[in-house]
Parts: sequence; C-alpha cells; structure tokens
Amino acid sequence: MLTYKKITTTGGENLLRCGHSANVYKNKMFVFGGRLENKPVKSTNELWSLNLGNYPLTDSSSIICGIETFHWELCETIGDLPGKPKETFPL
Repeated sequence: MLTYKKITTTGGENLLRCGHSANVYKNKMFVFGGRLENKPVKSTNELWSLNLGNYPLTDSSSIICGIETFHWELCETIGDLPGKPKETFPL
C-alpha cells in the first residue's frame, strides 16, 4: 500500500506552477516550464531538478540519506531556447 507524506524541500524559490512537465531520472525529478502562479512573467522555460537522494519510493521503513536530499536546483542549460515558453501542450 502506498501512503502520501508531505516532505520539506530546500533551495529554489517559490515553485508553484501548473502546465509543466516532470520526469524522474535516477535520483532526480526534473520539472520543465509551466505557468508560474505569482510572477510578472507568467510562463517559463526554466528547468529545475529535485534531488531525491536515496528516498525510498516503495519502502517507508528505509532511512533518508544525504544532506542534499529534497534540494531544488535551477539547472543551467546550453543552446538555443526552444521558442516561446509554453503554458499548455497540445495532446
């Protein structure tokens, strides 16, 4: 049985957004773009990563290791931007 647990994160600023995409790769979750809730520029092409450390996704009895666990970091990207920030993506 899976249970939900609220976690505390560090780093980054207020990341409240909608219309973003998110993927998990190895021990990080990446969040791209979306519409920001409380900024003058509402849409963004930002890429953020959340370090999940050794957080157990299925075993609630495991111990969370590492001081960087649940730390948000703005990723530095290279190359040309893909275009105007997108608020929604076609299905």
